Amino acid sequence: LISLRGLLTLRLRVSARIMRLIIGLMFVLYAAAGLWVFYAGAPRVRTWLQNHPKTQNLPLVKRLNQLPLGSFKQLYRQIIVDRGPYALLALGMMREAPLTGMGLGAFLTELPNWKQRDNQVIYVPDTACNFYLQIGAEQGVIALAVMLALLASWWRMWWQAWQQPQARAFWLWIGAGMASMLAMFIFGMHTLASEIQALFWLYMA
Repeated sequence: LISLRGLLTLRLRVSARIMRLIIGLMFVLYAAAGLWVFYAGAPRVRTWLQNHPKTQNLPLVKRLNQLPLGSFKQLYRQIIVDRGPYALLALGMMREAPLTGMGLGAFLTELPNWKQRDNQVIYVPDTACNFYLQIGAEQGVIALAVMLALLASWWRMWWQAWQQPQARAFWLWIGAGMASMLAMFIFGMHTLASEIQALFWLYMA
């Protein structure tokens, strides 16, 4: 957010060519920092948490132990193996009942039937592990399209509000938070948690 605020200030003081150069350098810097965090920083932090007596038994640390940090290829494979079958079952439900879906909250009750029909051996999760696929599976393609249209309308209104220079920093914070949540929803039906649902609707409001 600080970098974006700085860019907005510089835009009025430098030429368009210099501005493009600055944006390119920032992109390279952030990409390099992200790669370092994934390949070196995150594994070091995980090792420290594992060895610290006050954190080694925390659920989050145990979850981190299961992530193949330091390898995008292994992380991608794990995501496909762990969450891919649920996504396929959700897509199958959408094809079965595209207009109405399987019914609100019915993914949990229909999951065993679809597992048996498709000979899927999967355990633990009771959702599609994807917010958007969960909506489509339970409520149909029309409901999914309406939800996406509402989100698109929200972003259009956010863009209009962001154009106001006196509140630009605030709207940058709101937009970054909303974008993070929508990206996070790709990997789970996190709105089932009350605190996440409350935060989501606060951002929407």
